Amino acid sequence: MQIKTTRLSAFDGLELKEAIFRKQRFPEHFHDAYSIGIIEHGIEQLSFTNKQMPAHAGCAVVINPYEIHANSYFDDDSWKYRTIYVSRELMQYVQEQTGMFKGKDLWFPNNLLEDQYLYSLLLQFHKEENSRVQQLHLILTYLIQQYGDTKPEHFTPSDAIAEAGQFILRHFTERISVDDLAARVGMDKFKFIRSFKKQMGLTPMSYLLLHRINKSKLLISENMPITGVALETGFYDQSHFIHCFKKYIGIAPLAYRKGIRDL
Repeated sequence: MQIKTTRLSAFDGLELKEAIFRKQRFPEHFHDAYSIGIIEHGIEQLSFTNKQMPAHAGCAVVINPYEIHANSYFDDDSWKYRTIYVSRELMQYVQEQTGMFKGKDLWFPNNLLEDQYLYSLLLQFHKEENSRVQQLHLILTYLIQQYGDTKPEHFTPSDAIAEAGQFILRHFTERISVDDLAARVGMDKFKFIRSFKKQMGLTPMSYLLLHRINKSKLLISENMPITGVALETGFYDQSHFIHCFKKYIGIAPLAYRKGIRDL
């Protein structure tokens, strides 16, 4: 398993990832940014709430912020992919320039895109370090114009579940229990768990855990000691932190740090 992460200071820390995995499974998770990637070789199995799809070499893959998905190997061969993580703020900026879907949340309904032109643009962006500003603007504009849509209403949670989700987002480094969350929104504990899972795609504790993991990646990239990262993100047991990090990221925190470079 190999993961290389490049952060581009010219794009406010835009993250590029290059990874090779073999016989690897990643549980259901989300990203807080748009994930725009390509499969360079091999086949990756992608699973969403109501669909599964094999993503083969030459395909582009687009995953929306907080869209729940899982990744796993398709066969015994390895797969290599490259991904750009684009913040919602940057995507919204380009969206406004296109004049499309004004005032609406941008959503890409098709996760798997067999578009050779887009694939070539993305591969060039990863490999060529010159003129990246113009390249990224071209990529995002093309994506929005060709494949963009507005976010479906069924992805909008009820007020109670949205409140619980926002509370987790603001307090994920603290000790939070399901009982506390259920009481906060005035729901029975077991009804709350079922409703949260149905509407958010994950259990409350998995949702909390992923916020901690995503924050830990940022702190690791800023060279905070691993013990400090664990405590700062709400893990009070370092071995538990390392186990969870490997489960969702694929490698240990120290190995992840070694693969980071800043440009």
